[in-house]
Amino acid sequence: MQLLLRYWVTVTMTGRIKLKKDEHEIYGGVAVIYKRSDYYHYRQWISKENKYVRRTLKTRNKDTAIERGEKLAREIPNDLDEGRKIFSITVKQGVEQYIEHGIFPED
Repeated sequence: MQLLLRYWVTVTMTGRIKLKKDEHEIYGGVAVIYKRSDYYHYRQWISKENKYVRRTLKTRNKDTAIERGEKLAREIPNDLDEGRKIFSITVKQGVEQYIEHGIFPED
């Protein structure tokens, strides 16, 4: 029996992830490169944000995609460790911050 997780990853009941045909694990399974149209893309799960980071690798060559993907797999955790955000805030978070600071225009 299998469970469909999101729309691109299939997880079996034993917890193993099945990759699609054009997906390749890189950097010890930390991230995945995959082909979309003619170009390779990068995907990595960020547990702190509960989201996937997805980036285009701007190449059609698999070896170049692996090199660029491994570089990203090293850079992203470093950015998180240094306190940099990977994703921007949502509109809801922006409105909450606006209200919290009491910055309202004069009527």
